[in-house]
Amino acid sequence: GTQSHADANLARPAATVYARTPAKVDGLPATPAPSIAEAVDGRELMCSCVTDSDDVRAVVRATLEAPSPPPVIVELSTIAPAVARE
Repeated sequence: GTQSHADANLARPAATVYARTPAKVDGLPATPAPSIAEAVDGRELMCSCVTDSDDVRAVVRATLEAPSPPPVIVELSTIAPAVARE
């Protein structure tokens, strides 16, 4: 049979992901990216969950270096409130 438009959309990865350890994203229904900047380029939303404040700063810095306007950043890491406000 033919595939409906909705079914076709469900078959495509809806997310692009970057991981410092690429094997950690193996098997996810997402498109892997070689860098943070490439993962967020052209996206409206970016979610981050990393281990510490310095990592958060590095992710945000890389996000702001993407060629397109920066996406909305949703930070899910457990970090100091002062760092979140930076």
